[in-house]
Amino acid sequence: MIAANNITLRLAETIAKAASVPLPGEAIETARACLLDTLGVAIPGSREPLVAILDEVQGSSQAARQSTLWFRRRRIPTHEAALINGAAAHALDFDDMHIESAMHPSAPVVAAALALAETQGTPGALVLRAIALGIEAELRIGMAVNPSHYQRGWHATATLGHFGSAVAAAHLLGLDPRQTVAALGIAGTQSGGLKETFGSMTKPLHAGIAARNGVTAALLAVRGFTSAADILGGPNGFGHVMCDAPVWDFLLEDWNAGRRPWAITEILYKTHASSFCTQALIEAVLDLRAKHGLQARDVTTMRGEVGPLSIQNAPIPEPVTGLEAKFSLPHAMAQAVAYGHARVADFSDDRVREPLLRDLRTVAGISENATLAWPEAIATLHLVDGRQLSSHVDLRRRTATAADKWAVVEAKFMELATGLVTSEDRDGIIRAVRGLDTAQDLGELLAHVQG
Repeated sequence: MIAANNITLRLAETIAKAASVPLPGEAIETARACLLDTLGVAIPGSREPLVAILDEVQGSSQAARQSTLWFRRRRIPTHEAALINGAAAHALDFDDMHIESAMHPSAPVVAAALALAETQGTPGALVLRAIALGIEAELRIGMAVNPSHYQRGWHATATLGHFGSAVAAAHLLGLDPRQTVAALGIAGTQSGGLKETFGSMTKPLHAGIAARNGVTAALLAVRGFTSAADILGGPNGFGHVMCDAPVWDFLLEDWNAGRRPWAITEILYKTHASSFCTQALIEAVLDLRAKHGLQARDVTTMRGEVGPLSIQNAPIPEPVTGLEAKFSLPHAMAQAVAYGHARVADFSDDRVREPLLRDLRTVAGISENATLAWPEAIATLHLVDGRQLSSHVDLRRRTATAADKWAVVEAKFMELATGLVTSEDRDGIIRAVRGLDTAQDLGELLAHVQG
């Protein structure tokens, strides 16, 4: 018997209530941007060595060709497609970010939703709803357990992604609240992923595992598989074990009549191919470079001020590989001032070893500024001519509305896709995502995502 104060059941009932009426337009439109951004970062991500290894190990079975392996020209079992596509979307650490939940929200949810919806012949509008509900659920759970959850060393994309993908899959399969409780319990008991793996292939694997386990959880739950009655609020549940003191209020309030907008509308998108912790600092340097026509030769020393989380999560002072460079604040400043961009191709082992960037890293001082939020940074450049120039950037200002988000994501998608997929597929994906509300199924979108 499920107790009346059961947090997980109350969440499942809250989700059902939210799904019983049209979702807020800003939530659906943000989900659309999240879908396009996830597919965009998966284009180069699908070519990463870690994805090839996963494909070889996980995708070798020919028993079931059910779901599309993004940009790899074949179909594999649904669970494994969710895993590999989720890993591909997080492979470059270029996917979206939500501050309060400390996670990359879309990779696990989109990978799970598309893999399962393909096998179900699901209408596009329902897929968008599932993505929006899954992301909203994982974000609100994340807001309830953070910051202590992340501070303990958990990789929130991995842990919370299990819940988001399970909710999306449960919605696609039409699970009732009690079945959804079971799906959340099955997914939640598998939830894991440690920050110790940052800078390795295992970090993106976390997103894939979360996607796969969420799909599996919903498929088991719809068949009557049982799990914990309250995986979130139970005495040995997620909330008590994985953080200091969870606060469930925002998670359980009426989502469509709450005290604040849906959390999904607060998602931010990276425009540089490195850790979120470096994004604002790169933007601040680029701002100074563009405004004053600067080149690397004009700079004598650099100083970057960032918030505590950026210091903690991008701590590498002298990277030796392209992957390490994504988590290096000194390298972020060096790359931005030397080249004026920080694209996927910029984070290579050869680029890291360049003498110019090595020299610039040695004159880049990084300090913590406790007054700065995670999406903020201040860059100060000292110039040969004696001038001192500073720029303060807050990334939240550029994507305040869903329309702003789409504009940023579409431009990013065009840059990522050009040269890696055909122009027909590039434009076809944008067109299909734009028109997903009226699509009978995912056929048109997946025709272009196959690669």
